[in-house]
Amino acid sequence: MKAKWMLKKVGTKIWENRSNIEFVAGNIAVAVGTGMVISKAEEATEVKHEMERQIKEIELADEAGGWEDNHERAKACFHMAKSTALGYAKVYGPGIAVEAGGLVLMGISHVTDRKEIAAKSVALASLATQFYNYRENVRKELGDEKDEEFLIGKPETVITVDDEGNQVEEKKPLVIPDHSFIFDEHNPNFEKEGFMNLDFLTDHERWLNEKLWNEGLLWENDIRRDVGETIDPDASAGDWGITAVDDEGNRNYISFGINKNTERAQSFRDGSEKAFLVILNNMEPNISKKLYRLNKYHKDYSLQQAQ
Repeated sequence: MKAKWMLKKVGTKIWENRSNIEFVAGNIAVAVGTGMVISKAEEATEVKHEMERQIKEIELADEAGGWEDNHERAKACFHMAKSTALGYAKVYGPGIAVEAGGLVLMGISHVTDRKEIAAKSVALASLATQFYNYRENVRKELGDEKDEEFLIGKPETVITVDDEGNQVEEKKPLVIPDHSFIFDEHNPNFEKEGFMNLDFLTDHERWLNEKLWNEGLLWENDIRRDVGETIDPDASAGDWGITAVDDEGNRNYISFGINKNTERAQSFRDGSEKAFLVILNNMEPNISKKLYRLNKYHKDYSLQQAQ
């Protein structure tokens, strides 16, 4: 029973690492094949000498006029070419075959890698979609505040005592979830006056929604660039963004979370907090594959413009 379990475990490990095994085996085969070819140098020289000997015989027969007709000479030339080709094939054939097998294994390894990456990408995209749907349900059932509490933790103030015995209040740092960024002094558009930051984010939220409605689609990194944030490589890799309408034909909106009824948003609006954690709640993965939504959107938008 134990031996069967061990064999199964070893087999699983081999399967999981098959692309690496194929690549290493391919490299070894290429190296062995090259060694075989190099080791046959002396035999190849003998084939070459035999070819030269036959060519010399043909030349001597040409000078002596020893051919009964052209057919006999052509037959001698064909025999020389055939014996030379077969000789080199016999000498180099096995080594070249091993090299070719190694190159094939390396190619198979590359294909296996691509298949594994594609499978993992599909699984990650599926997981991201499920998490997005889960958060949508949390917001609908429990509200924005509970969603934020589950996502970044409940806002807490930790009281510590300094060296002089004085109590010091320290706010628990926020967890920065995916598809989020902190608008603070690291942003070139951040100002010392809190109301200016509120106006900036409010204006850009409105502008981005107009842009979304006009263009039909925005990628997450377009939104980040617009407010002066650095781009997120994961957002590019996952093709995260937002379309103007959802699958049911309802209009989508970009929200920075400024107007939410949460303690964090209220603190930013009243100026007691200058920095703000922007959570892009309604970003979706694989947005390029959802361009079909825009057919309905363009019809609705054209009708609206006509009116």
